[in-house]
Amino acid sequence: MPQQDECQTDLTILQQIDERLGFGADMAGTQAYWIEQLTTTFRHQGISHASLVAAGGRLWPEGTPRVPWADGKFATPSGRFVFPRVFDDDPVVPPAAFPLHLIALASEDAINSQVKDDRRHGDPVTASVNSTTAQASALRGGDLARLVSSRGALTVRLECRDDLRPDTVYVTKGDWAKFGRGLNVLTEPRYTAGTGTAFNQNYVRLERA
Repeated sequence: MPQQDECQTDLTILQQIDERLGFGADMAGTQAYWIEQLTTTFRHQGISHASLVAAGGRLWPEGTPRVPWADGKFATPSGRFVFPRVFDDDPVVPPAAFPLHLIALASEDAINSQVKDDRRHGDPVTASVNSTTAQASALRGGDLARLVSSRGALTVRLECRDDLRPDTVYVTKGDWAKFGRGLNVLTEPRYTAGTGTAFNQNYVRLERA
């Protein structure tokens, strides 16, 4: 796809940053060069920049089925899927001090913190809650409020939606901290059992701003 307006590739942006930091020579090279370097350890499987281009940008890893367990036989003693009796994970019940589940979901209009211009401003981020949740804190839709976690607090603008569970708060992730809209002030620096950041397993309470 041809470059649109002033858009730059991720590699170009990184190389320009490296130039400013004084080690630009270490990151010099085209995209083809770096793909070739990064795929060196997979060369025995025929993976290279040229093979990726020939395959349209994607190759299926060797020995990996396109549909896992397509024959219905699983790697268990019985050959059947077995539900684990116990999940080795953090508790899923909110603590009394922070009774609400914070749900931070992506938007179809953004890629992580790459957001449209209309989200690059200092207005409070919108937090959606059930109307009964707002009323319990003497709040209503349109009010300024604070979401408070064990780590910090974030000022939000409330939106009441009765299609949400009363024990949840929904906020779109990806807004910028320098505008007072970054959710990282609330999320704990820990990982879930699946080694992913615990964006959707954080607990908060709602307060008047």
